[in-house]
Amino acid sequence: MDFKRQLDVMPTKQINIQICFAVGIEVQILELEIVPNLTIQNVLNDLNISHQLPTMNRESAKFGIFGKIKTMDTELRDGDRLEIYQPLLAQPMESRRRRAKKQLITHQIKTS
Repeated sequence: MDFKRQLDVMPTKQINIQICFAVGIEVQILELEIVPNLTIQNVLNDLNISHQLPTMNRESAKFGIFGKIKTMDTELRDGDRLEIYQPLLAQPMESRRRRAKKQLITHQIKTS
């Protein structure tokens, strides 16, 4: 048997990746075994996570590997953690102001 034919019949080694995303305030991590040379786009198309991320908009979501933004044509490697970044629902500074105002009002009511 020649070398090329051996490669054709040899089983493809799977690689392990994680997909990390937030649902509300909880972080979800999916651990997967996939074939090598898949891109972020391939994995997202093949993996139907829309039921777990119903609010995900692929046009506005960003994707990264270990905190570094990547494009959809980035190939995933063994051990990668694909992170899905979704737009914030509220601006952190505005949320902090609302909480501080609420605490101030509550404190004023208790002391009067």
